[in-house]
Amino acid sequence: GGLGSAALTSLAQAGVGTIGIVEFDTLTASNLHRQSLYSFADLGKKKIDLAILRLRSINPFIRIENFSLHLNAKNYTQIISEYEIILDCTDNFTTKFLLNDIAVLAKKTLIQASIYQWEGQLRVYSPSSASSCLRCLWPTIPAADCVGNCAQAGVMGVVPNMMGHLQALETIKLILRLPHSLNEDMLIVDFKTFRLSKIKQSPAVSCPLCGKNPTIKNIIPENDMTASERYDLSLNLNEIPTEQIDQFIFIDVREAVELMMAPVKGAKSIHLAFSQFGSWKFKFEPEKKYLLYCAHGMRSLACVEKLRNKGVSNVQSINDGADAVNQYFATFSKGQS
Repeated sequence: GGLGSAALTSLAQAGVGTIGIVEFDTLTASNLHRQSLYSFADLGKKKIDLAILRLRSINPFIRIENFSLHLNAKNYTQIISEYEIILDCTDNFTTKFLLNDIAVLAKKTLIQASIYQWEGQLRVYSPSSASSCLRCLWPTIPAADCVGNCAQAGVMGVVPNMMGHLQALETIKLILRLPHSLNEDMLIVDFKTFRLSKIKQSPAVSCPLCGKNPTIKNIIPENDMTASERYDLSLNLNEIPTEQIDQFIFIDVREAVELMMAPVKGAKSIHLAFSQFGSWKFKFEPEKKYLLYCAHGMRSLACVEKLRNKGVSNVQSINDGADAVNQYFATFSKGQS
């Protein structure tokens, strides 16, 4: 995304010898204002392939490793074990907490950045210092929809770019063993007013992960970003046989502007905007099956969780969102022809 595009560019330009990229997504038009590695001609292509081509053109002398998949509780060891520093350039709480837990348990340095509209946050967890981890602040993972993402709240494209470059800067300082001051502080940048703040962060004795008596001693399935192992809340659309697809009703929970910018072809979908969830008038009929999707699967998963809590059991979220729906029906159409 935006953080990763900027961080990767700076790390490649600086000559960091080995860089691993974990990315499963494809490029859409809505990405272009903040993801500087890509161009309009790249739409529909896999981001990781595009990123590697661009980075190798910037610096052909470095090693770039390709992990085109979801990072989860089952595969993280094979990905992260050979790396010394992890950069968290993600945009959802589930993955941020997964990376936090991995860093603490595997004793890896973690540089995390987060953005919201005009604001950016930067923090460093270092196992060799008195760093606090993310669970020192929030012992449990917050709800997926408690903070609006880029599609809902909006973000100025410059903000993730600036924060990604700051992540790269901290990485380079750590590699060169230069002084830096974020081991015990979180940096908050308000790009609207250019106000910089540092918040002191001390390890919490009661932290369930790094505290005096930790209760989290390994990576548990609850941290898997798809969450499918927990409640059967989500599914991979390609697991449904094409002859059974007519049994399902599709519900698109993206915002109206997303529908215009990235329409879904093939699926006849009902539109219920995620931001209007509290005022949905739609009646879910118990004898029918409903599949909800958004851009990537996070907002639709949050809707499914809320609906399940209200007693609506015949709903599931589609992993990978609108891209998965488009790909499924494109394949479906080819099969029919």
